Amino acid sequence: MKIEFETLGPCRLKATVTATAEEVAPTLKGVRADFTKSARVPGFRPGKAPWANLRKLFGEQIDREEAKRVSRQLIDAMRNDLDGKQKRRFCDLVGMELGDVGVGKGASATIEVDVEPEFDLPDVSAWQVAKLDLAVPEDVVKAQLDQLRRQATTFRAGTAEDTIAEGDLVGFAFASDLNAEAEPEAVKPFVSSAERWEQVKADASGLLPGDTAALVGKRLGEEVPLEVTFPADFRVAELAGRTVHYTLTVKSLRKPEQPTDEDLAKRCGMENMEALDKAVREHLAQARAAQAHDEAERAIAEKISASVSFDLPESEVRRRTYDMLQQDPSDPLKDLAGKSHEEVAATDVYKQTAERAAKSVRLGYVLRAWANKNDVKVEGEEFNAHLNRLANQMDMKPDMAFRRLIDNGRLGDFSARLQEEKALNKLVDVCAVL
Repeated sequence: MKIEFETLGPCRLKATVTATAEEVAPTLKGVRADFTKSARVPGFRPGKAPWANLRKLFGEQIDREEAKRVSRQLIDAMRNDLDGKQKRRFCDLVGMELGDVGVGKGASATIEVDVEPEFDLPDVSAWQVAKLDLAVPEDVVKAQLDQLRRQATTFRAGTAEDTIAEGDLVGFAFASDLNAEAEPEAVKPFVSSAERWEQVKADASGLLPGDTAALVGKRLGEEVPLEVTFPADFRVAELAGRTVHYTLTVKSLRKPEQPTDEDLAKRCGMENMEALDKAVREHLAQARAAQAHDEAERAIAEKISASVSFDLPESEVRRRTYDMLQQDPSDPLKDLAGKSHEEVAATDVYKQTAERAAKSVRLGYVLRAWANKNDVKVEGEEFNAHLNRLANQMDMKPDMAFRRLIDNGRLGDFSARLQEEKALNKLVDVCAVL
C-alpha cells in the first residue's frame, strides 16, 4: 500500500493512500461473505443465492458497506504509517475522499488528519512555586471553637427582669399606620403581625429595617415606637423610600446560654476540652493541607502555561471549546442553536471560550508528556476508583459508565484527564520548593 503525506499546517497532514486490487480483495471478500450469509432472497435458501441476484437486490447497500470497510482499511493503514514511519500521533480525522471501490479495482483515498503537536518539554525548574504553607493560625482555631460553641448554644425562657441583648431570640408583634386594604399584596406582610421571631444582631436588620436594634434593652411586654424609612433600593418596590410608623410589642424572649468547656467537649464526643482542641486542630490541618495543595496545583499549572507555546490541533481545540460551552451554566449554545460553526466561531463568547480551551489543551499535552517521561500512569484499582466516582455522578453502574465512554468516543479523553490530574498532583512535591 502506498502512502504519501503532505503537510498542511503544524498539526495537520494530508495523506494520499493507494491500495492495489489484491490488497483490498480480502476486505471485499468479507463483505460478499457477510451478505451471502445474511441476505434473504426469495426462492433461495439462506446462503445459497447467486451473487448476481444479491447485487441486483442489494447493490446500493453492498456498495456502501464496501466503501465503509475499505475506508476503514485505508485509515488504519494510514494511522499505522503515521505512528510508525512518520512518528506523529493521530489526533482526529478531519475529512476523507474515497475513490472508486470494487472487485478487481484498487482503492485510493485522500485523508486529512490532525496530529498531536511536537514540542520540547521544559525543565521543571521553570515551574517552581512557593512551598506549601500548612500552618493553621491560632485565630482560625479559635474561630472554629467559637462556632462549635454557637452551635451548642441553648436558649432559656426570658423573665420579666431580663432585658433584650444581642444574640437573644425575640418574639414581637408589630402594628403600623399602613392601610392594609389599600396596599398591594407585596406590602401586606409589612403592615402588622401578631408575633414574629427574630434574633437580635447588631449588624443586621430583620423584616423591618432597625427593628431588632430598637428592641435592645427592652423587656417583656414593653411597647417600642419605631419610625422606618425604607431604603430607595428596598426589595419591595412599593415601600422603597416611604416612611412608616410602627409600634413593636415584646411578646416572647429566649436568652442564649453557652455551654461550659466540659459540656461542649461532651457534646462533641470528646473526653475534655484538650481532646476537642486537638481534634479541631487536626481537622483544620487536614483542610489546610488540601487547600494548600490545590493552590500549589493552580500555581504550577499557571507556570506551565506560561512556559510553553506551541501550535495545537484545530479539531481538538474546537471540541474542547464546545465541551466548555455545553458545561457553562449560562447555556450560551442555546442562543447559537441552528448556526453554522463559522457563525458560532465569530461570536465573542466562542472566541473567549476558545482561548481558555486552547490553554487547557496545551496544559494537558505538557502534563501527559511529563507523566510519560516519569512513568506516571493510572491503571488497575486507581482507574476503577475514578470510574466508580464517575458512575455515581451519572447514576449508573460502573460497567455501564465504561460502555458509555466507549460509545461516545470519550474513553481516551477520560484516561488522559486522569493521567493529567495525577501528574499535576505529583508535580506539587517536585515544584513547591521556593
